[in-house]
Amino acid sequence: MAYSLVCRLSDRGSEGYHVRLTLPDGRESERRLANAEFLRLRNIGFAFQSMEAELIGAEFFSSLFAGAEPLLDEVIARAAEEPDYLARVLLEITDRDLDYLPWEFAMLGKAEVPAFEIVRSVSVASRLADKVPTLPFRVLVANMGLPHEDTQTFPLRTVLLRIFGDAERLTNVFHPSTMAGVDRDELVGVLAQSRYEIVHLQVLTDWLHEGDQRSQGMIAAPGDGPSLVASTLLAPLVRAQTRLLILHLRRQPYDLPQAAQLVHLARGIVEGGGPAVLIVPFDPPDPAGGTVMLNRLYDLIVHDQPLDAAVHLARVYELLSQSAASTDRSIAARPILMLGQGGENLLRVSPIAVDLLQRTGEVRSDISHLSARLERLTFHSTVDLVSH
Repeated sequence: MAYSLVCRLSDRGSEGYHVRLTLPDGRESERRLANAEFLRLRNIGFAFQSMEAELIGAEFFSSLFAGAEPLLDEVIARAAEEPDYLARVLLEITDRDLDYLPWEFAMLGKAEVPAFEIVRSVSVASRLADKVPTLPFRVLVANMGLPHEDTQTFPLRTVLLRIFGDAERLTNVFHPSTMAGVDRDELVGVLAQSRYEIVHLQVLTDWLHEGDQRSQGMIAAPGDGPSLVASTLLAPLVRAQTRLLILHLRRQPYDLPQAAQLVHLARGIVEGGGPAVLIVPFDPPDPAGGTVMLNRLYDLIVHDQPLDAAVHLARVYELLSQSAASTDRSIAARPILMLGQGGENLLRVSPIAVDLLQRTGEVRSDISHLSARLERLTFHSTVDLVSH
């Protein structure tokens, strides 16, 4: 899928970081993110839970698009003519010092309702990018932590039943499974037994960075590198043919050190050719069960939306729900979506239909070819009988 605008953050030098915006037609806009500006963003990042989302959005919007607003306006106007109306900004970060900052807030810097979506991308394609998914999708929801801790799992089956209306229709498309009080070894064992197109891990933030048995080596500490990630999550996810990993934080506040660990984990998985990764650090509960954004996300996946569009629409739905409820706007970080090349279509159902039609055409062609051969054989056999 073509992106409306590519934003590259790279090349830290004495004067700061390089920001380059590139349109599909090759036009570019460049600026420097000065060191002082980076430090201000970093300080905002550490204090973002006490600030209004729009104020944070204005700062990050300015850092990415200052001086290039006409280009962004053009991109948004063009996207309005597309089927899903979505302007996609592909964010490529080559300097890890910038990786953990909440760049997704920039979507709120232009309007209260985001007019574009920021997707973090790496140049590596998922190993499943060129493989057509099969139905039903198997989904594993695992609540990571010790059994004596909070073990309430995301009620996926209830959420999906509301979408499909009845159990028979649901089981034709989704097979949800849940586990509570799961450690690393249990998770790896389950992933080895079956394929799971979606793995939805619920985690506590203290579980991410403590060195005791709860961490189970699942999250790499800053500086550990992607090798720990590859040895704990990547290989089992690849074996399970996972297409989307959801890292869903529950209950506790979210801060930049935890963000650094989560983004580090996500990047290691995606760069290893693994699934797309969605980090959900905050999602208010839905009175009907589940959470506001993730309920909507599953609904959009069911309805064949690309992952980036599904995350965007679910994000907008959450913002509008917050506004309608007049809740506190000083909210936690926005979800982070990280994709490899072609990752936005990993869970789309429409390629299944195209593949089935292609196979049907191939079968019909084979039948026609065999019928023609049979007719020729029958003709020659008849001629031989008459001649004798």
